[in-house]
Amino acid sequence: MAVGFWDMFFDNDYRQRSDINDIRDQLAIATDTSHIVTATATLSRQIQDLSVLVHVLIRLLEESGGVDGKMLRYRVEAELENLAAARRGFGPVSMGDALKAGGASAEPAEPPPNLTPTVCGKCGQTVPANRTTITANGVVCDRCAG
Repeated sequence: MAVGFWDMFFDNDYRQRSDINDIRDQLAIATDTSHIVTATATLSRQIQDLSVLVHVLIRLLEESGGVDGKMLRYRVEAELENLAAARRGFGPVSMGDALKAGGASAEPAEPPPNLTPTVCGKCGQTVPANRTTITANGVVCDRCAG
């Protein structure tokens, strides 16, 4: 007797073979790593580009006198150490958190604000330079600028 459609449809062995083939196809799709390789190469290239960009920007800042190379290096190393300690669960996540926690910080103290007396161009009052704003009309105190 020939096997008909309904006999094959209700055949348990047929359904098991069909399920095995479906799972085999799904596994082949899931283990296809060609897109992962492409994404990894793209990310690697972007990281390299960002690294070069940061290096060039630091050189420009050093050459223009905008930043001290040694101090920048020390601060970056300290920040990386803090982040590594935070990943291990031993310390604060950032320099700001280290200061809030009262811990010692590798970050040098900020220089005091510029307290040079400056005359407001609008009201004529003498105020510290850190309480002024530069406008198109000259230097004015914060009260006049607001």
